[in-house]
Amino acid sequence: MRGSDRPDYIRCYRELDLTTESEWEQARRQFKRLSQKWHPDRHQCNLDARAHAETKQRAINQAMRAIAEYHKMHGCMPLRPRTRFKPRQLNVNASGNIPEEELPETDSVLQKKRAYSGIWLWFMLMVLAVPAICVLLPEAVELSVVGQISNSYTQAGSDITVERDSSQIVLPGASDARTPLSATSASTETIHIGSSPDDVIRIQGEPLFRNGPRWDYGPSYIEFRYNRVSGWHNSPMRPLRVEE
Repeated sequence: MRGSDRPDYIRCYRELDLTTESEWEQARRQFKRLSQKWHPDRHQCNLDARAHAETKQRAINQAMRAIAEYHKMHGCMPLRPRTRFKPRQLNVNASGNIPEEELPETDSVLQKKRAYSGIWLWFMLMVLAVPAICVLLPEAVELSVVGQISNSYTQAGSDITVERDSSQIVLPGASDARTPLSATSASTETIHIGSSPDDVIRIQGEPLFRNGPRWDYGPSYIEFRYNRVSGWHNSPMRPLRVEE
């Protein structure tokens, strides 16, 4: 193989007992098995056998080096169809052998990397989904409670009126009296520009999140400046008790 620029891959296959259908993993296993079989230290008692083992060991190393270089450059075995593969320089140690870390990755290693990538992707999706759930879940619970109360009176043959802005339910037979949905929401006060944080808590209740000068109430929010209300965003999905 040293006499020509292009290795004799058929001879390399014969040295490693490979067939034209052999894959890279099979070549690795054959190289390890033959290296152990023809290691010179296993033939120390017979000088002729040791010389023959050294010759076989050199031939096996040369064959594996040629196949490994081809595999790194083309991504397939020499006698198999080529696939596009980025060329990469092969490092060989001082003794002429191929280090284990320089051999291409096996299919099992690639499958493990893909599995870890999928797990990481699912983790990132869950992290992004948690804030959305925290914002939409309180709104869904409130709608569910109001809907259950309305359905119970409707099934009994009575009419019921739900006022979303004031979070109050007008029960049948009550012209003026109203049953509040929550004790903290019975006030008819509204938030206006210049209201204090205490006024906002008394009228609107505690926010879901406090991000510095901004208080989030689901899709709606109130902004503060110099400890006073400076503006808001009133969403119809969860309206605020603000001054119109």
